[in-house]
Amino acid sequence: MMEDDTARRESERALRLTQLAMDRGADALLFVGSGGRICYANETACSMLRKSRAALLAMTVFDLLPGQTPELWAQTWRKSRVSGIIRFEVENVQAGAASFPAEIVCNYLRLEEQELICVAIRDVSEERRSRKALADSELRYRHLVESVTDYIYTVTISDGKVVSTSHGPGCVAVTGYDSEEYRRDPYLWVNMVPGSDRPAVLEQAAMLLSGAAARPLEHRIVHKDGGIRWVKNTPVPRRDDNGRLVGYDGLISDITAKRLAEEEMRALNLHLLAANREKEVLMKELHHRVKNNLQVISSLLKLQSNAVKDSRVVDLLGECRARIKTMALVHEKMYQSRSLSEVDMGEYLRSLGGHLFNMFGVKTGRIRLKVVADAVALSLDKAIPCSLLVNELISNALKYAFPDDRSGEIGVALRVPEPNRIRIEVSDNGVGFPEGLDFRNTASLGMQLVLTFVEQLGGEIEMARNQGTSFVITFQPGLPAAGERLPPAAPA
Repeated sequence: MMEDDTARRESERALRLTQLAMDRGADALLFVGSGGRICYANETACSMLRKSRAALLAMTVFDLLPGQTPELWAQTWRKSRVSGIIRFEVENVQAGAASFPAEIVCNYLRLEEQELICVAIRDVSEERRSRKALADSELRYRHLVESVTDYIYTVTISDGKVVSTSHGPGCVAVTGYDSEEYRRDPYLWVNMVPGSDRPAVLEQAAMLLSGAAARPLEHRIVHKDGGIRWVKNTPVPRRDDNGRLVGYDGLISDITAKRLAEEEMRALNLHLLAANREKEVLMKELHHRVKNNLQVISSLLKLQSNAVKDSRVVDLLGECRARIKTMALVHEKMYQSRSLSEVDMGEYLRSLGGHLFNMFGVKTGRIRLKVVADAVALSLDKAIPCSLLVNELISNALKYAFPDDRSGEIGVALRVPEPNRIRIEVSDNGVGFPEGLDFRNTASLGMQLVLTFVEQLGGEIEMARNQGTSFVITFQPGLPAAGERLPPAAPA
């Protein structure tokens, strides 16, 4: 009797342990009938699914597992009866307002006349995160290995001969061959070097074996995939305590991208150089033709003036010729200069003054021209209006400042008082600009043109009467001329 009682208590204890193990296991356990109704839920299920046992027992498997329908559950039931255990994963098992991915294990059970499926639900969120982290780590490592462009090798020398060579693991990324392949074939490295590069490689090796220092060497190798790679071999001799050469260590660097970029840059530079030379020839020819065409026009005007008897008309034609010659001189200086985009204004103003003095027939020594210029170069769109206004002011001084063969001096000063600001002063010590006459409101075509050219330069002009006349024009060469478009503003 006592033995039966003891056996009963042991059985009850084992049952309680089994129940405890089921309730508090790592996985959520649900016993589900063929119709999908849940008839048992362990404590882990309540905790994992965030529902009370009573709530779970009032639910079906369709309420918990996404995508499950009575039809699919019937298929699962039939498969489980045949194979016993079915495994699959679902993405969104409902757990209150949240959800989680899970592995589902369906195990068919039969207890007396009752058929059930034990559904074990295991949260695989952490497992998936771990798998993803591992995959990301492997991907980073693979990218790191693939991006390796350097590796170290070691050569051991005895009695002036190479006895062993060891290539580091990075050799695969650079050459395509692994360390074992180099170990098996001592001549593999030399055989990888194309014939035209091999003498330099052998010479470097001979220098090292003789104990001499060898400079880094750039040469080509044939990669295992058949492609050509450029490498840089930087060897460092290794000696024992007695100073005897016992080997050398080296760094092999893949410089293929660098060499290809250099070759591409050299090809591009040659192309640009050729294009630039072609452009220079075309621009020189263009400026030369423009200058010649302007000279033709000037010659036609001169022929016309020879046929005209009215001195006033002759003077007007002469003024037109002077202006045309001024523009022609700009183009002449452009095709004569090294820079086809800018004019040396100091040199130009000296030439312009000499031309005007010659055209007006000024006697030598009666009127002197003094040109003082800083180093100023202007683009064509600035040089032409600038030269034309100087032409008008010098011409005006030659015509009106020194009547009755008076002597004097005309000065032209080109200065840069501050960065991006140019100051031009055209002065004379003649009779002076007429009192009471406003140079901004005059019938003189020359002064009207001066004001127009100043406006084109985007500048300002002032006049002073002080022992003659002085006109001062200031402008910024970096600003667009009047009528030019400013570049569009960046979007806000």
